[in-house]
Formats: sequence, C-alpha cells, structure tokens
Amino acid sequence: MQKPVIKLTAIAYLLLIALWLAAFKSADIFGFFKNYSSLWFLPAGVTTAIILAVPKRLMLAPLIANLMLAIPQLCTVLDIEITNSREPILHGIRLYLIYGGLGLLLRYGIKIKLPVGTLFDSHWTLGLTAIAAGIATISGIALHVAVGNFSWDVGWGIIRPWGVGDAIGAVIVPPLLVPLLLRLFAETPKPVEWHWPKPLSLAMQIAAIAAAMAIGFLAPIQFPELSGLWYVILLPPVFFALRGGMPSAATSVFLTTMFAPPAAYFLGYGGEQFSLQLLLLISSVVGLTIGAAISDRKRAYDALKQSETSLELQVVERTMQLEEANDFQKHLIRTLGHDLRHPMHSLNMILDGLSRDLSEKPQAKHLAQAQSLGRSASEFITSVLDFARRDAGDVEVHMKEIPLQNVFDLLSAIFVSTAEAKGIQLKIEETNLIVLSDEILLNEALSNLIDNSIRLSVKGQEIRLRAVQVQHFIQIEVIDQIKTGEDCHQKQMGFGLEIINQICVLLGAKFERKPNFATITLKRTNSKNLISSSF
Repeated sequence: MQKPVIKLTAIAYLLLIALWLAAFKSADIFGFFKNYSSLWFLPAGVTTAIILAVPKRLMLAPLIANLMLAIPQLCTVLDIEITNSREPILHGIRLYLIYGGLGLLLRYGIKIKLPVGTLFDSHWTLGLTAIAAGIATISGIALHVAVGNFSWDVGWGIIRPWGVGDAIGAVIVPPLLVPLLLRLFAETPKPVEWHWPKPLSLAMQIAAIAAAMAIGFLAPIQFPELSGLWYVILLPPVFFALRGGMPSAATSVFLTTMFAPPAAYFLGYGGEQFSLQLLLLISSVVGLTIGAAISDRKRAYDALKQSETSLELQVVERTMQLEEANDFQKHLIRTLGHDLRHPMHSLNMILDGLSRDLSEKPQAKHLAQAQSLGRSASEFITSVLDFARRDAGDVEVHMKEIPLQNVFDLLSAIFVSTAEAKGIQLKIEETNLIVLSDEILLNEALSNLIDNSIRLSVKGQEIRLRAVQVQHFIQIEVIDQIKTGEDCHQKQMGFGLEIINQICVLLGAKFERKPNFATITLKRTNSKNLISSSF
C-alpha cells in the first residue's frame, strides 16, 4: 500500500512543478508582460494557491520549482535567460517565505473557507495579498541591490510598477486556481462550492472583454479627445461579477488581466504602462469584491429559501400530526364515554335495585352512601368527558339571544333545595336582561359556579346570584360568604373552575374569581339592537 501513495505523491509534485514553471514561462512570452515588471508576478499567485489548496505533503512544490531555475539545462529547455544562478535560489526562498506564508496565514490563521467565495474571506485575502506584494517588492529590490544588479536609485524608480505587478499576479490567480487544485488534490472527497461558467457564458465573457479592449485601445487613436475611453476595460469584470458572483468574477478578472498586455501591444496603446497596470489591479480588486458580495447574497437567499421550504414541510408534517392526534383524541373520548358510562350506569341501577330490597334493613345506610358515591362518580366522569370533548373541539356552540331569567329559573329548580338541605340560603334575583350566548353551556358554567359555592359554604351562610348591566355587557355575579384562607382557596381552585374557564372561552365571555365574588361577563343584546363587542 505504501508504493502507490509514494507514486501518487511524485506525480502530484510533477504536476504542481510543471504548473509553476508554466506560469513563470508565460510571463516571458513575447515580452507582453513586461507591463508587470517582474517575471515572478504569476508564480506569486500560483504559490499562494498551492499552499491554500493542496495537502501539507505537497506544499514544497513551489519552492522546488523555483529552485530548479538554477539548473542551466532546464533554463535552456524553457528558453529562459538567467544571468546568475544564485538569483533564482535567493528569489525562490524569498517568494516562498512571503507568498507561502500568505497562504499559510489565510489557511490556518484566518481559516478562510475555500474556495474563496464570501465577502469576509475576500476582504482578508485581498488585504493580506496587498501587504504581501508590498513586502515582496521591497525585499526583491533590496536583494537586487545587495547582489549588485542595480542601485537604490534605479530600484526606487521601478518600485511602483513592480509592486502593482506582483499584486496583480497574487490577486488574479488564486480565485481561479484554488477550486481546480481542490478538485485534483483534496485528500477527502468533498463537494466544492464552485460552479464554473458554462461554455456559452465563457464565450460571452471573452467577446465582451475583447470588445471593451478594442474600444478602449483603438478609440483614442482615432479620436484623441476620447483618450480616457480606455477605462472601459473595467466594465466586463464588474458586469460579469454582478451577473454570476465569485466564479464568474474570477474568470472575467483573469481573462481581462491576461488579455490586456497583448491587446495593448497589438492595438497600439500609447498611454502610460503603469496607468494600465494600476487600472487592471483596481479592476481585479473591484470585480472580485463585487463577485464575493453577490455570492454572499445568493448564498443567503438560497439558505432562506431552503429554510422556508424546510419550515413549510415541518408545518405540514406537524399539522398532519396534530390532526391525527386530534382525531385520536376524539375517538378516545367517544370510546371512554361508552366504556366508562355504561358500567357506572349499570352499577347505579344495581344499587337502586338493592336499595329497594334492603330499605328496611341495617345495610340500607351503607347502601345509600354507595348510591351517593356512584352518582357522584357518574357525574364526575360525565364532566371530565365533556371537558375533554370541548377541549378537542368536538362541540358546537349555538350563539343566540337568551332571556337570562330562563337560565336563572332552571338554576333555582336545581340548586335551591340542595342549598336548603345544608342550611344555606340561595337567593336568585329576577332579571329581564337578554344576553348573546349558548344556553346549555352558560347553564353548565353557572351550575359549576353555584355548586362550588354550595359545596364550600356552611350552615347559616348565604349565596346570591344576580345579573347587572355594565355598559354594553351583562355581568352575572355569584356572591358567597365562604370563609377565606389558604386552605379554602385551594379547595376553590378545583376542576369545576377549569370547566367554567373553558366554557367562557368558547362563549367569548370573561370569567373572574375573587374571594367571595365571581363574575361571568357576557355580550348584551336584545331584539332591536345586537351589539358585538370583544373583551
């Protein structure tokens, strides 16, 4: 297993070295790239890209490629003239430390996401690249002065074009080369978030760039008053960055920068070379920054759409679960209603039969207690099931005009005798008010309220039920004389009050409970005027 790994590593080194040497040689073809002053301007970008993208074991490839220029036979094959064999060695170490260090800082220090596609990563990359280009330029001139190639006076004269040239190479190469290297040399296969321009789009870019350069370089020759028109070569990188984001920006920036020198040469550009050089650097930085911003926006939009889609699916799924749970709850309530009520009804019938047979015997007292417990259990089961049925929404509310006295009469028939049996006086005041409500549900709510008061009152106390008009509402009041205190308060907070709260929600009513005073507030209506108000 070891030999294939070594063999693949050797092949990878050969490919990377060949790539670096091709970049170095390209700056020497026909002298077009003398606009950029340094033959190392493209290898600077290649070095940074390799350090950013390849596994650690391959990171020495740029240094090895640069040192190989000290071999005379290789320079002969590449038709490269190196006057001093020490020069590629010194420059190789210098450039590797600077641009390799830039790649390491971005990769492990800043920890940018590769390939560079976000505005944050683009800012760091472009900013640190500018600093590295400045350091490389000053160190390169200092090295030439140190070995006696030229003096500082000459060095200061070329520092601007040299620095801008190195910056161009370091800026335009990594955005395009890093995605390719990631695909070729990534140790663990993973999707690369990078979409290369399609052939038609690439053809459109080339055509637009060629047209811009033809206009920019030829128009000033024919019409001297249009001397500033060559700035039009800025437009294609900006346009395609806006149109396609970072991948499109990287392609158009690279093509514009690489086409400009030969176009200027063949089309007779007569302007200052440094001005063209500076314009291309600005064009590259602006295009890549805009491309990163557009990619960021597109990424955020896609994430938002994905989140919306996911949320919609979750809502649909949750709605289905709730519907299933609600259907199950309704089914369970109906089943329990039958399974619980039937045996309790049968038990109460048996107890009633036994009470008639044993009415004259000593067991009659215990039997009466059992009957009372049976009826209480049946009533409680009914209340619980009705509460659950209403909670599940399995109930219809019929709102209509109700003479409140009809409800009071029914409550009087049910509870007056019960209260008197305990020595409690239940006073129900007559009323001629009409409310908008469901008569059955309202009766159940008031029944629970009065029953709660009777249960907690003692002999000699009084309970009063009355209705009063408060603005556009009717307030039904239950006033009692129950002893207040913590124990009594806990007893009053029973299941009956939960039923009242639930019914009041269904009726659109307002329920309030204070010591010795409870109210249910309803909408007032009459046959001539129907007032719909909310609380």
